[in-house]
Amino acid sequence: MSKKFTFAISSLFISSLSPLVLADSSPLEEVFVSAARISEDSTTIVGNQASLDEQAIKAQAHQHIQQLLVKIPGVNMNRNDGQEYLPAIRSPVLSGTGACGSFLMAEDGIALRPAGFCNVNELFEAHSEQASSIEVIRGPGNALYGSNAMHGVINVIAPAAFNRSAVLQLEAGPDNHQKLKYAWGNDEFAVAFTGSHADSFRDDAGVDQQKVSAKWRTDFNDINITTGFTSINLNQETAGYIQGFEAYKSTAISESNPNPEAYRDAKATRLWSRFEGESGSNSWVVTPYARYSKMDFLQHFLPGAPLEQNGQSSVGVQSAWYLNYDNSRLILGVDIEKTSGWLKQTQFN
Repeated sequence: MSKKFTFAISSLFISSLSPLVLADSSPLEEVFVSAARISEDSTTIVGNQASLDEQAIKAQAHQHIQQLLVKIPGVNMNRNDGQEYLPAIRSPVLSGTGACGSFLMAEDGIALRPAGFCNVNELFEAHSEQASSIEVIRGPGNALYGSNAMHGVINVIAPAAFNRSAVLQLEAGPDNHQKLKYAWGNDEFAVAFTGSHADSFRDDAGVDQQKVSAKWRTDFNDINITTGFTSINLNQETAGYIQGFEAYKSTAISESNPNPEAYRDAKATRLWSRFEGESGSNSWVVTPYARYSKMDFLQHFLPGAPLEQNGQSSVGVQSAWYLNYDNSRLILGVDIEKTSGWLKQTQFN
């Protein structure tokens, strides 16, 4: 078993001139968080950003994140079995460490995994099914995002159903697809739950997953405080690769599963608090966070089909100060993170 400890400090220094705003088809009330870690009117942002709002996410009612993100130009998700995928954002479709080291996948502005501990399929750890919005920055990210934004950023804004009556939704579909969604919130607290089950058209394959998110907000001495929590559980019976010339033409072959023993079991939990304040025309944001993940993954695509077991626990804090001038803005900040991670691989054969 290998064990790794990392301690990272990132210094941020960004200066941006006020952009010239041209005609924009976006509604004036649309805000975008990912460009600078704070809510901004999308019409004031110049760059390669795009977003899907809550209504678009609800209308899609996606079973897989690929069904949603392919609606954004320049983004492609090559859907694999279960909740797996291979990503591309204005890039080739990448796999393995090349993929998870080239994109930053985040929820509420916090990376789903620490730097160096990413997983190519890690978006299943975000509560996208009931997200408030999903934001994408296409192309290389700036220093705000650290070292994992070479090709782009995907930031899921977790559910925040404040001031809403309780809503319970049931879905059903082919291959025994079943989904239950619940959301409720008052002025200070909001909670959302998604539980789903789906078999596959292939033998011995299917997915069970549960996700819960909660947010709490309050004010204290002119400081806005928002606390968020997300926890997920995934149990996936994976179907292996089918090989053979024109195998797809045979129903018996295309619906078979060469690796009925393959599976992926994963758990992840994240907790954070965001403190926002203002001082004259300037503002500041400080976000401490903690996260944990664990996964057992039978790597059926490797010789010997080894079992990989990995996990990480990490704590950190993001900070940013926004200094506004007549025609420019200066952003200063420091991010600090401490991570403990482990990986064990077993070759049963």
